[in-house]
Amino acid sequence: MLVGILSALLAGAMLGLYALPRKYVKDFQEENKWSLFFLLTMFVVPLILTFSMMKGVTAIYGGLDGEILMTMVVSSFLWGVGVMMWGKAIDHIGLSLGFSLFIGTVILVGSTLPLGISLYNGEALPAIPVLALILIGLAIVLFGVLFNGKAGLAREKDEAAAAEDSDAPKKKSYATGIATHGKTDDYSYNVVEGGVHVHDLHAMILKQLGIDHEKLTFKYQGRHFRLTDVHGKVVKELIG
Repeated sequence: MLVGILSALLAGAMLGLYALPRKYVKDFQEENKWSLFFLLTMFVVPLILTFSMMKGVTAIYGGLDGEILMTMVVSSFLWGVGVMMWGKAIDHIGLSLGFSLFIGTVILVGSTLPLGISLYNGEALPAIPVLALILIGLAIVLFGVLFNGKAGLAREKDEAAAAEDSDAPKKKSYATGIATHGKTDDYSYNVVEGGVHVHDLHAMILKQLGIDHEKLTFKYQGRHFRLTDVHGKVVKELIG
């Protein structure tokens, strides 16, 4: 009994650390933080622990009924889709409201779905006092989630107002700096539109350094040579 309680407390403390990295990666957008979080927690860590701590994993899953296994696969797939949709929702409505809606829905569905399955299978529900206690606890938790969301929205509003008055750099995203120019064929072998030569690249590098590649020359054997030779042009679509 004591071991179980201590394990539960330790697990809760470890789960509560999920928000700690956010203090050190403030320059990244929320979807980038959560994508790495779920990659580690849903794939890397479970697989490592499963195959290192469980014996006969293949035999265990191989002995499952096909219907049960398919239910697990479909549920896991839907859960993963839901997590990705939540990450996208955060980009539109913010972390506070998105997190509150997500957690509130998870608690509500996770608490009531087993009761619905029990009714569907004709099983008896818990006794009235127990059922009432469950529903009261569920209501208290949902109210807590609601107030947490309201507090988070108020904080985000204050931070947004403070950011407008400061010159803080814009948060970085994985997409920052990624651009496309031109077009290739279906096999990515031949350039079919907007080709850029290496001399053009050199011309643009010099442009970024404040140097006109057509005027920067050096005299050799009586002739003025350019670093880009007789080639090179600045692609204004890329650097303006």
